[in-house]
This record gives sequence, C-alpha cells and structure tokens, in this order.
Amino acid sequence: MKKNYSFIWYPLTSYYEISDENVTFKIAEKISPYLELNDVSINKLKNKEEIEINPYYRFSKEVHDILTPDNYQSDKNLIDKFVNINFHILGEVDLYVGQNKKDIYVKEILKGIKNGELGDDLKENILLFKGYEQHMIADLLYEMYNNLNMIDSFKKIIKLIFPDSIIYDNISSQKKLILYLNYSRSENRKKIKIIKRIFFPIGLEIDIFWETHFGVIGYPITMKIGEISIY
Repeated sequence: MKKNYSFIWYPLTSYYEISDENVTFKIAEKISPYLELNDVSINKLKNKEEIEINPYYRFSKEVHDILTPDNYQSDKNLIDKFVNINFHILGEVDLYVGQNKKDIYVKEILKGIKNGELGDDLKENILLFKGYEQHMIADLLYEMYNNLNMIDSFKKIIKLIFPDSIIYDNISSQKKLILYLNYSRSENRKKIKIIKRIFFPIGLEIDIFWETHFGVIGYPITMKIGEISIY
C-alpha cells in the first residue's frame, strides 16, 4: 500500500471495497507510532470491515483527555463508539479538505450514473462493478470528456478492471481490436458489455477471447494443444 493510503480517509473512499457505513474504526492493540492505520491492517486492508488505528498519530491533542486508561477501562463500549464515530467524521473532513475540482466532478458523474441520467441500463448495471471500479469508470469518463480519446479510454479501463488482459491493435484490420481476457466469461460478460457501451468507439470492431488465448507462432506458451483458441 502506498504511504498516502495509510490514513483514516482511505477506507472511506470509493476505491475501498467495503462501503464506509460498514467500516468500523477501533484502537489497535499494538499501536505503531509511525502509522495512522495499523501496519497489520494495511497488508489486508482491501476487504476489512474493522480497521485498527493509532488515534494519537494526528489527533493526540483531541483524544488525550478522553482515551486515558481509567476512562477506557471504566466504559470501554462507550469509548469504542466514540472512537468509531469521531474518526469517521475526521476521515470525511480529510476527504472534503483534500478534494480538488476533478474529485467533485467525478463524484457528480458517478451520482448521475446511479440516478439514471446516462440511461436506465447503465444505472442498473453499474452495480455489477465494485465501488472502486465504479469510481474508475466515472474517472475515465471525466478524462474522456476532457482530454482522452475513446479508444485510449477503453484500453485504460480494460487494464484497470481486468489487469490480466491483452489488447492487440491492427493484427487483421485497422478497424478491429482483439481483446484477450484471462477471466471467466460467464462472470464478466455483462461488465464488458457495459464497458463497450460507454467507451468503445462506433465504427470499430472487437473480437474477445476469454480464458484461452489464441495461438501465436513463435510463442510456445500460446501453442499448447487443448489450450488455444482458433482465430
């Protein structure tokens, strides 16, 4: 995890797989003096609901009088609720203060998608994507509207959401792409359909190969009998 993600605001963003209302902040049993999020949590942070924190890392003055050993032992449940609620608020303040104009636009684009402003089909099917994937789609829409062409946007979103993929240009035609996805077709077909609808340029064609790559002469790994597709 990048150092910038070692703060309480990160689990509250749409990049995080757990929705923020299901995230619970708790005081770490073993506090690291160098991190706001417990270093043990960071390694498995992607899908954790319970986040261990060091409340003193940036907010020592604010919590010092409340988080005394006597107070904590006398009413642990109340203190735990205080920590969770207040660090949610502090994390949201972090996000608000740190937003730039693009962040606001991307949030509005995603809100518009979910409200059906780009069509009922997209409104319904955006839910096929995880929260951080939805944010990526909105982010790429913003980039495409401002400075990125459609084909580059399509290639970029494919690699973000399907890292184990290969896009071939101009193999058989300048108007056709070949896309190899090392993923299950049944589980991801609808996702690709939505991505194509948003980002794929009109007039281009695409052939998609799922899981099994087509054979390429000179590359033995692609020429194994029973493990190649015909193109």
